[in-house]
Amino acid sequence: MGASAIRRVAAGLVAATGGLVVAALALEIGLRIAGYRQPVLLEDSLRNVYSVEPNAAFTYYGYMPGAVEDFANPLKLNALGFHDRDYSPERPSPTTYRIMVLGDSYVAGWELPLEETFQSVSRHASSGRTRSDDARTR
Repeated sequence: MGASAIRRVAAGLVAATGGLVVAALALEIGLRIAGYRQPVLLEDSLRNVYSVEPNAAFTYYGYMPGAVEDFANPLKLNALGFHDRDYSPERPSPTTYRIMVLGDSYVAGWELPLEETFQSVSRHASSGRTRSDDARTR
């Protein structure tokens, strides 16, 4: 490979890199003009507001991707520190089984009212009760 071939390859790499930089800048300018903003997942003023401990109550602020606006969802954690209602330690009947669901932020469901989390919807579907039945028994 001669010196002229190396110069051609180097010139091609410089041109390709320059083209990528120009394209990235054009995309950035276009998104800013269109009004796109990078989501602020947690503002500095809210960093110490969330207290994940038993019986904590706070408003969870967040950003829903694809949504027009952000949301604020009031939360109350139970005596065990989970986003759920309190349960008595004793089972209501010998045929009652409890399933604990552990997972990431999607499982925690802080973006939703408690009645709309998949755990609540699954509990109602498996028990044959409606959400309004459960609200009356709290």
